[in-house]
Amino acid sequence: MFDWFDSLISLSNPGSHWFWLGVAVLLLGVLLLAVIGLAIHLRLGNNQKSAHWKRVENKRQPQLLDYISGDISAATIHQDLSSGDKRVFTQLLARFATQVQGHERAMLEELAVPLLDSLASGTKSKKSGTRARCVNLLGTLGLPKYREEIVGAIKDPQLPVRMAAVQALILNPRCQEVDTVLDHLNLFEEVTDNYMSSLLASAGIESQPYMRIFMAMPDPPAQLRAIAARALLLMKDYEAADMVAEIISCEMPSSLLIPCLDILAEMGNCTHAPAIRNLLPLDDTPVFSAACRALGQVGDENDFPVLISGMNHSSPWVNLAAAQALGNLDAVDELLDFVDKDSLRAELAREVLSTIKIENAEEPAHAVDEPMEGLIG
Repeated sequence: MFDWFDSLISLSNPGSHWFWLGVAVLLLGVLLLAVIGLAIHLRLGNNQKSAHWKRVENKRQPQLLDYISGDISAATIHQDLSSGDKRVFTQLLARFATQVQGHERAMLEELAVPLLDSLASGTKSKKSGTRARCVNLLGTLGLPKYREEIVGAIKDPQLPVRMAAVQALILNPRCQEVDTVLDHLNLFEEVTDNYMSSLLASAGIESQPYMRIFMAMPDPPAQLRAIAARALLLMKDYEAADMVAEIISCEMPSSLLIPCLDILAEMGNCTHAPAIRNLLPLDDTPVFSAACRALGQVGDENDFPVLISGMNHSSPWVNLAAAQALGNLDAVDELLDFVDKDSLRAELAREVLSTIKIENAEEPAHAVDEPMEGLIG
């Protein structure tokens, strides 16, 4: 009758494996409840912050519009600005400032002046997130006054802070310092080269002279010079082609030589062809492929032998670049020599030839003047 009670007593025995299984289940249950409680607490906290931000924005956004239109003064806005609202209001100011230019942006920067000292001190915070946020806001609202704080942030141990400083120095139209960013490119090895190039390219044409000088300097590592070269390529800086033709050489690492050849392929002209020919012959397959692409844009019939050797190369990427280059130079006879061969080269030659024929077919026929003159006469 009391077998179940005896079994329960045996389960409570610390020597029983069922006892420890029960303890483990109990601990897991407590841990699960703790995780659920933490998630609810964080969710409620986020909801409160979101509601607070929305209330501040709904109240301050009309005031900013009235301030820009001249209906209210800066003193009126700061008068009833509580300490709890300053962070949200500063973010709102920065958002407005990125959407306007000229006099309106200067007004918003002036309105932000009383708030910037606290941001400057925030760049020394122990929290990397706080440092990055303050640097970002100072870059939008506080340049050039707080330039030293932003330049100092480039050397911050945390990457998000360094990136906030770089974006501030590149994207702010009031104080662009691309040369400062170029001097510290070695601190951004964790960031992909393509991203850094696109970021530099967003600085605009005023930054191109600095990048050309940096690309031509022999002291910086080739990888960093290549970042500047790709940025110039993205900006289609035609003056960069002249500089590349002067500095390009076989001694360059392929990481720099390839973007230099791409610059000549994109912005070069026939006067740059000798600089490419001086590199030949090339053993490096990616470099040879880039050289074929460049010769297809700036070369002439004198380059047909090199491009034919590219068609016979073991790499299909070189074959493709050489075939397209021959097509760009209208080397129809040279391409026809590969059509009868049963290989990838034959397919490439046929594809390029069909493109040439289509382009020629689309050219408008020239009118014949002589019969028309007879009819008129």
